[in-house]
Amino acid sequence: MNTKLRCAVLDDDQNVALTSADCGPLMDQVEIQTFNNYMGSEDKVIQELQDFDIVVGTQKHLA
Repeated sequence: MNTKLRCAVLDDDQNVALTSADCGPLMDQVEIQTFNNYMGSEDKVIQELQDFDIVVGTQKHLA
């Protein structure tokens, strides 16, 4: 049985992570989930991300 890796993309406030990059070639091997909202405490972050194999942080831009 081939289990997919799980990838979390953080801070995707504009919902562009999956459309701004060509994720197609990865989709057979990686399940990608985006997180759009601030998670709050460290405990909440740990709870949300503990089952992911890959965590990707996006760069925040301030106006």
